[in-house]
Amino acid sequence: MQFEVELLKAAHEMARSKGFWDKPSSDLRKINLIRSEMGEIMEAHRKNKIRGGIVSDEYFREDYANNVKGTVEEEIADVCIRVFDFVGSEAKMLEVWDVCNKEEQERLSDFDELLDLAYQYTDISPAEEVRRFIRIPTQLHGLVCCMINMAEMFEIDLRKAIEMKMRFNAGREYLHGKNY
Repeated sequence: MQFEVELLKAAHEMARSKGFWDKPSSDLRKINLIRSEMGEIMEAHRKNKIRGGIVSDEYFREDYANNVKGTVEEEIADVCIRVFDFVGSEAKMLEVWDVCNKEEQERLSDFDELLDLAYQYTDISPAEEVRRFIRIPTQLHGLVCCMINMAEMFEIDLRKAIEMKMRFNAGREYLHGKNY
């Protein structure tokens, strides 16, 4: 599974519309927010909340809040959306992402190994421009590949999970009610 540049741009525009880019934010903060979502995957897994239930179009927000919030499915989608937002913010990073889409990534089928590898992919110090525009999107692409593997492990339709979460986020308040 590959995620097209258009989806990354859409995630970035959604975040921009909710105020996440109104104030300058460091790359380190963006990476730490991605890492915090990974911690939420672990918590959902610990609680055995893997996949959400039925979400109807008619009662989408209510069904989503009651049946999907706090699941591994939602948290994997959150990791991807945060990555997409970050990479989608820069044309240079999007170009590198597109190249990464053409390369094969490591396949693992153990939850703990995937989570450990995902954290390794976020071990980034973005001090220099070359690191920012080459290393960050390359490593974050690897992280998304881990999320794809994890979704497959739990039989989660990741594209659908991302689309549902973006739809849910579209109806949320400024900064989703948080400070950043």
